[in-house]
Amino acid sequence: MYLLMLVLFLLCALVHLWASAARRVTLRRITKPLLMPLLLAFYILSAARPEPLAAAALLCGFVGDVALVVPGAEEKREKPHPLLMAGLGAFALGHLCYIAVFIRGVTRWPSVWTMVLAAAALCLLFIKIFLELRPHMGALMPTGTAYLVVLLTMAFFAGMSGVAGGAPLRGMGGLFFILSDYILARSILLGERRCTHLAVMSTYLTAQTLLVLSLL
Repeated sequence: MYLLMLVLFLLCALVHLWASAARRVTLRRITKPLLMPLLLAFYILSAARPEPLAAAALLCGFVGDVALVVPGAEEKREKPHPLLMAGLGAFALGHLCYIAVFIRGVTRWPSVWTMVLAAAALCLLFIKIFLELRPHMGALMPTGTAYLVVLLTMAFFAGMSGVAGGAPLRGMGGLFFILSDYILARSILLGERRCTHLAVMSTYLTAQTLLVLSLL
């Protein structure tokens, strides 16, 4: 049964990405809410002992997807769209669930120097992204900054727990999540719309899939 869920997820993902590339807006909006439930079903059916918080993270992704698929939710405006705020909140909660899963699953962390170097690299990345987007954030400044901190924290623990547990896919998943949200932020704040949906969703789906696979 888990193979069927995997096939359905991959087919739905391919259709969604094709719809994004071909600008078939209706098909893109229909398929997007199906993605995380299918990935969640695959995870539950394939994991020996499914982690409730990992399932919660995928459900948060579903809520965020539904919030952002509504027309106008991702448009820049003087006052952020309520659904954009809801989507950010849902994804932030999902990242917190992932962080809890990653921390709880580690019995021995990597060396102190490895963790310090990883933290330093992510701090530099935070500074780079923040300085680039700050002039355009407006009313999104506090929420966007908090979300960026949570996202990079999730990526840090994904990478470190992946190194500790011999699961390199986990760290890669965290990096793809950063890339996806960075592209989305530039789309919303800077108005970069060329192939945005395809770029955001391809990296987002890669991130979620890698994180799930790393937990099996």
